Amino acid sequence: MSRKKAVKPSKKRHINKSHASKRTVIKRQAAKPSVSTVQKMEKEFHDMPAQMMAHLKKANEKLVKTEKKQIAACTKLNDRTKKLEQRITTLSKSSPNAALKKRLNAQKKLLVAAMKAQAKINKQLALTTKEKTALQSELAKYTAIGKTLSQFAKDWSKKIKAQKVGKTQPAVKAKAKAKSAKKNKVSSIQTQVKADIFSLKAEDDPFNQADVSTHETAEAAA
Repeated sequence: MSRKKAVKPSKKRHINKSHASKRTVIKRQAAKPSVSTVQKMEKEFHDMPAQMMAHLKKANEKLVKTEKKQIAACTKLNDRTKKLEQRITTLSKSSPNAALKKRLNAQKKLLVAAMKAQAKINKQLALTTKEKTALQSELAKYTAIGKTLSQFAKDWSKKIKAQKVGKTQPAVKAKAKAKSAKKNKVSSIQTQVKADIFSLKAEDDPFNQADVSTHETAEAAA
C-alpha cells in the first residue's frame, strides 16, 4: 500500500501591523506634496523661460558664427569658380596644342571640384540658416512666455494686496462702529446717572422749588 505524504501546513508570514501602518503613513506623506515642494516647483516653472532663453542665446551665437564662416567660404568658392570659368574660356580661344589641352583639362578638373565644394557648402549653409531661424523662433517664444509670466506675477500680487485691503477695511469699519456705539452707550449711561443724581438731590433739598410753590399757594388762599 502506498503511504500518503503528510502535507505540511504552510507557514503564514507574520506581518507587523505597526510597521505596515508606518509604511502606509510614509507612502501617504510621499504622495501628498508639501507647501515647500509646490513653491519649489512654482519657482522652477517661473525660472524655466529665463533658463531656456540663456541656452537658446548661446546656441544662436554659435549658429551665427557658423553661418558667417559658411557664407565667407561660399563667397570664396563662388569667386574661384568664376575665375576658373574665365580661364577655361580664355584657353579655349587659344590655338590648340598638347600643352594647352593638358592645361585646359587641369582647369576643368579644378572647376568641377570647386563646383562640388560650392554645392556642399551651399547645402550646409541652407541647413544652418534653417536651424537658426527655428531657434530664433523658439527664443522669441520663450521671451514672450517670460514677459507674460512676469506680468502675471505683478498682476497677481496686486490682486492679493487688493483682496487683503478689501478684507481689512470692513473689519476696521466694524471696529470703529463698535467703538463709536460703545462710546455713545457710555455717554448715555453717564447722562442718565447725572440725571438720577440731580433728581435725588432735588428730592433731598427742603427748599426745592415744588415745596416753595405749594407754600406760596397756601398763603395766598388764607
